[in-house]
Amino acid sequence: MIGKVKCENPTNNPKCKEIVSNKTKSGLCRSCCRVNKPTWNKGLSVSTDERVASNVKAMNSYNKDNMGKSYKCIHGQTKAEAIKLKQSINNPMNGSNWDDYFGVEDARIRKQNLSEVTHLRELNESIKGKSIEYRLGEEKGSHYRESCRNRRCDEIKLKGGGANYNTKACFVLEEHARMSGSFIQHAMNGGEVRVAGYYVDGYDKVNNIVYEYDEKHHYKNGKLRARCVTRQGNIENIMKCKFIRIKE
Repeated sequence: MIGKVKCENPTNNPKCKEIVSNKTKSGLCRSCCRVNKPTWNKGLSVSTDERVASNVKAMNSYNKDNMGKSYKCIHGQTKAEAIKLKQSINNPMNGSNWDDYFGVEDARIRKQNLSEVTHLRELNESIKGKSIEYRLGEEKGSHYRESCRNRRCDEIKLKGGGANYNTKACFVLEEHARMSGSFIQHAMNGGEVRVAGYYVDGYDKVNNIVYEYDEKHHYKNGKLRARCVTRQGNIENIMKCKFIRIKE
């Protein structure tokens, strides 16, 4: 029987839906049917019960096969119309608008929230694929990238790791330090110094000089890569230092 009838509510269930769509054999709504009758699969999981595993497998297979298809494609024209009719009758808002169902004030708030969600979706679509600097502005974007780098460095350090380094670069920096009569801290004599989430190859603290040893992959078509230029600029802005690059 398709229609709406009043639930009998024999247990005075406070969560009673009051109106029953598609009257059940018991004449009760779904909430009243469940009183003192927990669902059969309560407390069970895929790993502990074969029935749950079988149902989940069947549902996943159904969703995979029918994803993106209409009711008409899945069930055929006749059954699709019957399902849509049943859904429209079961819908508690059937035959009413938001103002009648929620009240004028609540409906206004819901419409406002919906318009804000729509605006956010349009905004997200407009900035899709754009850089963090485009989204937040140059200053905030730069701070965000720095915090991400520092957080990643802390995670690696917490796991007992550290920055990768080139032993050849360490020998080159040692030779440079010997010839200049200065001390250059690097990975093999005190560890690389971290600046704004970057590990510099070498640092002369006394003279405030940062050294960077450039391997072949730092260049493209004979020019220093853009990310290396940006990295150097960020370090220079923070440390107010002299920056020396040593090409391999």
